Amino acid sequence: MNNTAIIVKITNVEKHPNADSLQIVKLFGTQCITGMDTKVGNLMIYFDSNLKLSPEYLKYNNLYRHAELNEDTTKIGYFENNGRVKAIKLRGEFSDGVLMPLESLKYAVPNGTSFKEGSEFNELFGNKICEKYITPVKTPGAPGSRKNRGRKSHPTSPMFVEHWDTSQFMRSQKDIPSNTIVYIEEKEHGTSNRTAKVLVKKEFSRIGKWLRKFLFGIEDISTWKVLNGTRRTIIRELGTKGFHDNTMRDDLLQKVEPYLVKGEEIYTEIVGFEKSGGHIQKGFPYGCKVGENDVLLYRVTMNNVDAQVVDYSREKVYRRAEELGLRAPSLLAKFHYSGTNYSKKKLKELVIELAQGQSVIDPNTLREGVVVWFINHHGNWQALKYKSDKFRAFESKQKDDGVIDIEDQN
Repeated sequence: MNNTAIIVKITNVEKHPNADSLQIVKLFGTQCITGMDTKVGNLMIYFDSNLKLSPEYLKYNNLYRHAELNEDTTKIGYFENNGRVKAIKLRGEFSDGVLMPLESLKYAVPNGTSFKEGSEFNELFGNKICEKYITPVKTPGAPGSRKNRGRKSHPTSPMFVEHWDTSQFMRSQKDIPSNTIVYIEEKEHGTSNRTAKVLVKKEFSRIGKWLRKFLFGIEDISTWKVLNGTRRTIIRELGTKGFHDNTMRDDLLQKVEPYLVKGEEIYTEIVGFEKSGGHIQKGFPYGCKVGENDVLLYRVTMNNVDAQVVDYSREKVYRRAEELGLRAPSLLAKFHYSGTNYSKKKLKELVIELAQGQSVIDPNTLREGVVVWFINHHGNWQALKYKSDKFRAFESKQKDDGVIDIEDQN
C-alpha cells in the first residue's frame, strides 16, 4: 500500500507566504501546495511523489501540459506526458505530491459513489487511476535491462523469502500497539541483498529422476544450500551478471556463507561503490572510497519449509551483525509508545526530526530517512519508513534527470 492514492480530510490550511493564489496543506509529515478552493473539512485525493497518474485521469481532468492530449484542448495543465507526480519547490516552499478534488474521479465511478477518509486505491471499478512511477530503462545494455539480466535458471526454495515492502510511517502509525518499545534507525540508500541457508531440491538428469521415481519410489531429494540474491532475484552463482558489478555480492556471499545456520536468512543493504568504481547510488558514498562498499545488516529471520518466518529481535540483529562482520543499523532512538494522543504526537515529531540532516555514518552523505521497528498487534516485527524532505526532493530531481533507481529494477 505504499504506492496508492489516498483519501484525506483537510485539517489545516495555511497561506503561501510568497503567492496570493496558493495555500499550504500539512499532511503525512510533509506538505503539499494547493489552490485557494481547498478548505478545512474537504475530502480530497492525495497523490504523493512516488506516483504517476493514468492517461485517462490526466485527460479527463485536463492536466496535461500539452493541450492536445486533454479532453478540453483549450485547457493547459501542468503534467508532462509521463504523468509523474513531483516533489518540487514552488515559490520557495516545498511541495510533495498533489491534492485533487473527489470530482476528478467522476469518469471512473458510478454516480453516488461515496468515499471514506483513509481509503487507498490504484484503480476504481476497473479504471486505472495511478501507479508507482519507475524511471524507464532506455538502452538495452543499461543496468536493469533484460539484456543485462542473468539468463541462467537458479535453484530456489520456499524458505528463501522476499523482504516485504515497507509501509509508510505516516500512513501506518496505527499499526503500532500501545505500550510498545519502538526502535528508530537510520534508513540507508543502497542496493538490497538477501542471503539464506535453505533446503533446495537436488538436481538430477531426466534419467536420474525416472530411476529414482520408478525403481526406488523417491520423488525429491533436498539438500541444504546457501542462496543469494537481490530483493526479487536469485543470483546464487558467483560471477552472475546482473544489475550491478556483482563481485560485491560475490564477496558478501563468500564472507557469510560459512556462518549461516540452517533456516537463517539475512537481509542487507550494500552502500558505497562497486569494485569497478561506479556508484551504487549516486551521491550516497557513506564514507566509502571509490571502489569500496560497506554492508548494513538490517534484518535477520528464521524460516521453515512452509515459508513461515520468525524475525530476530532488534538486539539480536545488532549482535548477529557483529558476529558476521557486518555493520549493524544505526539506532537513533528508542521510544516507549503508550498509545495516547500525546504519545502519538511525540513519536510523529521524533520521527520527522530524526529523519532530517546528514547520515550518522558519514556527514557528507544526506540521510535518506528513518525506519521505525516494533512488534505489531499480531506479535510480529514490523517496520515503517519515513523519508526526509530533502531526500524526497533529491529523489524527484533524479527522476527528472532520468536517473534509474536500481532498487526499482531488482
